Amino acid sequence: LLAALAFSDMAVFFFMLPTCFAAFSPFYSSMTFRIIFGSSKIHLAAVANWFSCAAIWIVLAVSIERLLIIKFPFRSLRVYHTIESVLLIGGIFLSTLILTSYHHFSYKCTLIWLCNMTQVHVHCLPAIWNLSKLGFPNEPLPTDSFITYVNLSTIANALLGVIIPVFVVAVLNISLIRSLHQRNTQELVIKSTSVSTNGISSVHEQERKMTITVVAIISCFTITQMPSALLFLYEKLINDAKTQAFATVSSITNFLVLTGKMLNVVLFCLTSISFRYRYYYYYRLICPYFFQFKILTREVIIIT
Repeated sequence: LLAALAFSDMAVFFFMLPTCFAAFSPFYSSMTFRIIFGSSKIHLAAVANWFSCAAIWIVLAVSIERLLIIKFPFRSLRVYHTIESVLLIGGIFLSTLILTSYHHFSYKCTLIWLCNMTQVHVHCLPAIWNLSKLGFPNEPLPTDSFITYVNLSTIANALLGVIIPVFVVAVLNISLIRSLHQRNTQELVIKSTSVSTNGISSVHEQERKMTITVVAIISCFTITQMPSALLFLYEKLINDAKTQAFATVSSITNFLVLTGKMLNVVLFCLTSISFRYRYYYYYRLICPYFFQFKILTREVIIIT
């Protein structure tokens, strides 16, 4: 699950890169880049949103798994079956793909050539609008069923893809802290006659570290993921105006989302001993020569 989470977060960054590059002069002044980016920007954003939604659901799955291990300690002794993880991850990616697929055709982009075909401008408008009245006479009128589908999918994406999972993750992590505290308290009461002061201190220190980690997860996850969903709902349900202020707020929420993806790797992946062990193992397996070079360099430094 953690490997799938890291992959999803990396995919979000990868598919957001063209949008980031478009803000720099060497790219937006390139005619080739403008044509390619203008023709694919909606699909790039849709795929990025898919992986972002999948990452949120994977965080939810990880939180459930951690809570079950705390409540049922013997669960950690179960034999690991790869097929179970593959089915779970595959189900998450398939479900989120269905949930976010409307992004691919919710907007229509047109390349407008200006200045005697020397400049190109990309113009994207919602597909549910009557585009024939906005200078696109060849665009057919959207059907009522299509408009309903896009509107309902937008709301479902915000609720099921972000808002509800964020609340559930917060509840699960709070329950995890309570379960851990109850288990540690019971163990200390049972073993109070034989446990030393150092043993009790180590238990409290472990609980304190877990509490700090959980608080960080809840805070970062809520602060970085929730604003984008709320802005999404505001745009769809209250005000669809594309103003400069709205664009600024949208950029801030996108920045928060990307920051949250980076923090996922730190809070979930790098805090897991098993993930670090597997990463180190595959790192040595894939890059043996680089690893041997580091060891040789270290030995040379020690000898000198």
